[in-house]
Amino acid sequence: MSDILLNQFGSVMTFAIELEKNLEEIYQIMARLEQNDRKRNEYSSRMRSSQKRKKNLERSRRENVTEITLEPIEGLSAIDYSFEVQRHKDEVLDKIEFIMCQFYRDAGPKINVLESRRVFSQNLKEHENTKSISLFS
Repeated sequence: MSDILLNQFGSVMTFAIELEKNLEEIYQIMARLEQNDRKRNEYSSRMRSSQKRKKNLERSRRENVTEITLEPIEGLSAIDYSFEVQRHKDEVLDKIEFIMCQFYRDAGPKINVLESRRVFSQNLKEHENTKSISLFS
């Protein structure tokens, strides 16, 4: 992923949607390849959670676009929150969850639309509550 400018509401929302889409794809790959039933079920559950978060972000962007003020957003760089869509080891998946937390923690307060900020806060809580995938072995 290139270093996309995250300097306005629309670009931050689009990037958040892209991150959740990428995470959904990773968990889909992992579920398809996993032999262990418990772990496969966990990957599938995480995939569905990413789908739900992505839909909430899309809805928030669509419904709140008229409320935005064009204040510039500073201090966010896409490269800091990017990861590859591929099969990953458990430790890397845990790191990706950490990256997702860091993105929502950094970006949420910079969003000047209250409802979208709430969606970011909810997504942060969900990612923070995600247990290490190694616990499902």
